[in-house]
Amino acid sequence: MNKRYIVRLRDEERETLRKIISTGEAPAYQIGHALILLKVEADGPNWTEEAVAEAFGCHPNTVAHIRRRFVEGGLEAALARRKRPYPPRLVDGEVEAQIIAL
Repeated sequence: MNKRYIVRLRDEERETLRKIISTGEAPAYQIGHALILLKVEADGPNWTEEAVAEAFGCHPNTVAHIRRRFVEGGLEAALARRKRPYPPRLVDGEVEAQIIAL
């Protein structure tokens, strides 16, 4: 498979990821994302998305999304959870009060 997003970590990024993994104080999803980034690194192990997904028990699309977020947004974007847009509120406080009054 042709990889569209190639992960190349700088030394300080690699050390940050290793620190996240070794201390175990970060949330579990961040530790998982750090492990994935270290395995898909082009200058490192360079595992395929399928091999990483099988090793860490996730879907290959998850690996691809983490890879893309790293290339497009950097280390912080790859380690953070994806922001989901909230739908606009259809009922404001005033309307809610009227509904409760009924």
